Amino acid sequence: MSDPILSREEVKALYSKHFANPYGLLPLWAKAFTAAIEAAVLEKVCGEPIYQTRWETPATVWGDVPKDAYDDYQSYGYADRRIVYALTRSKP
Repeated sequence: MSDPILSREEVKALYSKHFANPYGLLPLWAKAFTAAIEAAVLEKVCGEPIYQTRWETPATVWGDVPKDAYDDYQSYGYADRRIVYALTRSKP
């Protein structure tokens, strides 16, 4: 693989979006930047994210939901959330 996963411009754009003042960093900003980098790399490597939620009962059943529903579930506090990726591999 000769192409970078993220270009220098993409990393700079993510950095500038989350760090307006690099000398006054807050831990929350660092977490947001880390999450943005992780999501960008996973999307480049693995493709489209799949958003999933589940309720307490049954705890073994995860359901795919649209991104806006996934974001809303965070405010409820009684549902678990996760993002999964389907690995995509190119043919040899």
